[in-house]
Amino acid sequence: MKEDRQPDLQPVHTHTSIASNESHPSLMPYHADSDHSQHHPSPTKLQHSESYSSRETNSPSPEAGSVVADGIASEKEETSSIKDPKAWRKFIVPKNERRGLLASVCVVPEVTDPRDYPSNIKWFLTGVVSLAAMAAPLGTSIMLPGIDDVAEGLNTTKNLVNISFGIYLLSLGVFPIYWSSLSEHFGRRSIYLISFALFTAFSIGCALSTSIGMLIGFRVLSGGAAGSVQSVGAGTISELFEARVRGKGLGIYYVGILVSPLVAPVIGGALVESLGWRAPQYLLLILGGVLTVAMLFCIPETLRISAEDREMWIRPKSKTKGQKINWWRKKKDLESEIEASGEAEDQEPELKNHHMLSTVIGDDPEPVLVEDDEDHHLHPIISHISQMSFGADVSETQSRSRRGSVASSRRKAVGGLELSRVASTESEKYRRMEMPKRINLDELSLGQKMYMFGVAPLKTLLFLRYPPVALAIVYASYVFFSLYILNMAIQIVYSEAPYNFKTIIVGLLYLPNSVGYIAASVGGGMWSDYIVKRAKDKNGGVMIPEERIAENILLAAILFPVSLLIFGWCAQYKTFWLCPLIGTFIFGFASMMIFGTNTTYLVDALPGKGSSGVALNNFVRMILAAVATFVADPMIRGLTVGWCFTLWALLSIVVAFSLVAIKIWGAHWRQTFDLSKIY
Repeated sequence: MKEDRQPDLQPVHTHTSIASNESHPSLMPYHADSDHSQHHPSPTKLQHSESYSSRETNSPSPEAGSVVADGIASEKEETSSIKDPKAWRKFIVPKNERRGLLASVCVVPEVTDPRDYPSNIKWFLTGVVSLAAMAAPLGTSIMLPGIDDVAEGLNTTKNLVNISFGIYLLSLGVFPIYWSSLSEHFGRRSIYLISFALFTAFSIGCALSTSIGMLIGFRVLSGGAAGSVQSVGAGTISELFEARVRGKGLGIYYVGILVSPLVAPVIGGALVESLGWRAPQYLLLILGGVLTVAMLFCIPETLRISAEDREMWIRPKSKTKGQKINWWRKKKDLESEIEASGEAEDQEPELKNHHMLSTVIGDDPEPVLVEDDEDHHLHPIISHISQMSFGADVSETQSRSRRGSVASSRRKAVGGLELSRVASTESEKYRRMEMPKRINLDELSLGQKMYMFGVAPLKTLLFLRYPPVALAIVYASYVFFSLYILNMAIQIVYSEAPYNFKTIIVGLLYLPNSVGYIAASVGGGMWSDYIVKRAKDKNGGVMIPEERIAENILLAAILFPVSLLIFGWCAQYKTFWLCPLIGTFIFGFASMMIFGTNTTYLVDALPGKGSSGVALNNFVRMILAAVATFVADPMIRGLTVGWCFTLWALLSIVVAFSLVAIKIWGAHWRQTFDLSKIY
């Protein structure tokens, strides 16, 4: 029964409650968790709506305090784990409403918000995604020990085999941009299944190749298919974990990406030595099949979407019996409430936002059809991060809030259901930016569809106009370039005099890198999360993305050129075979620290577009990795290995200043750069 009472009008005070903060996004400090807006329950199931609503409304409010304190409390309320290990089951999406291909056969059920999963399921999903992420980079290096065997088997030259290696890397850079864009519309699960089914099929072509041209062609296609996880996987991790623990999650995810190129030569060397050069391709074929099955049964849809998009995803456009139009009733009640408040003029944007949230994409004002028990929740979110000043005075923040936001937050039962009031037009604008509205493909022409899936994904390149993203990608890509220079150098140095190691032994020499990666992945991820927690405590609960760049990156930036010098000059003077490998171990540790922190920073710096940022990073670094495969051999033989690695070490010191620039001017760029122009 709708309550017949006038809504309470609460003025904005210095001491405000969590509810007040929710309705005034300008009062909310930036939390890196805002990369996605708060997810809402399925609107067609009242029990999900009620359980979700109870978490919002029944949480204890903190005592009156400063705005910053309220922001901290609100953050704790949002990011705290569910104490009851079985409570997450309340948010399971019914099978007929789950998203993605063959979603009903997935053992792990989809929930309304993937962050509601208990820790054991989150880490299980992270493990599966990390294993899948191994496939693409595994294919890059598994051929390294057997390059001569491939050239002999296909009656071609070593240079052409190296081209097949470099072209594979280019496909790993280009295709993930499209996979990332497609996943933001069709969901993560569907992209995983389609891409890995294709990877399995194209691996058959690689294994059966009878010419170098055929091998290059199928290598491009298989690399492009497996590359989906390179970008989409980072999006999945960011959807599972809040910012305070995301560093560890991405660290585990990156183990698969960075360790596989180093263990691949070990596996490839053993297989080529015993079974021939085709054996590694058959291994990739088997791996692709196993991963496809694993994703089919273990990976649910994790893409966080708004309530209206969930309804659009599961509900057909046609009217159905048993449905009735009740949006107009809610709109009428909302108008009456606003008129009674005496603030109809200030609330007008709210009506428009509510109308927008209740209609299918398009300009037609046709109301959405809903079930009798359907619940609509409209949740406000934080303002756009590029317009926030983290060090702003509380009183100035409140002043801006009084001028630009709705007077106060209040909730009222409308038709027996609660509606959270949308705070302002600006808040809604950036909510849509952080969680883009899903497009109805049925309303698009063929030309529009071709543009959407062929040209629009390239808009990801526009993120390079945002200085923090461009600088972070420059440094990480150079480190990745050096990684492939080192991989090629190991094969060149140890397969020739005075070492003359066999193929299988050369493969084993990549293990020290892997040990360094694992050590940095486990320890570096926890170190990064500790730095974030320390920074938030220091800044009154406010999460500043640049705080991730701290002593961990300083240590890595120092160790990185040192590792290159150790390997280069030990190899130059033909020292005992173990000495150059000391440099490769240090290299693995330092580069993993850089990769992990860089990826987490990109996800934090691009709210709602983390997977696109990672795809762009992957695009640039794979181009440089391909260049490395072409120039490594002639440069090492022309400059000698010692001077070649000295050059790379000096350049690494120069590009490291890009992180210094982010640390110094990152906050300024975030405040002055309008991300909405490139979203």
